[in-house]
Amino acid sequence: MPVLELKRCDVEPQEHDSIRLGAGSEASTLWVVVGRDWNRQAPLCLDRLLQSHAAVEHERFPGVDLWRLQRWSG
Repeated sequence: MPVLELKRCDVEPQEHDSIRLGAGSEASTLWVVVGRDWNRQAPLCLDRLLQSHAAVEHERFPGVDLWRLQRWSG
């Protein structure tokens, strides 16, 4: 499974290959790991990914958030 690092999501998807590849991924499941979000990019990235995926699981650990996203059917 490929790992994509998203550092910025405040740009258009075509300007950032990782956003385009993540949101357009053919994989039915994406795992999103968020560490320290110094630049407040995590909500922006999640919003982008939630346009094509649903959050089906969220776990919080000290300093880390983990989401499992499932591609919308249809």
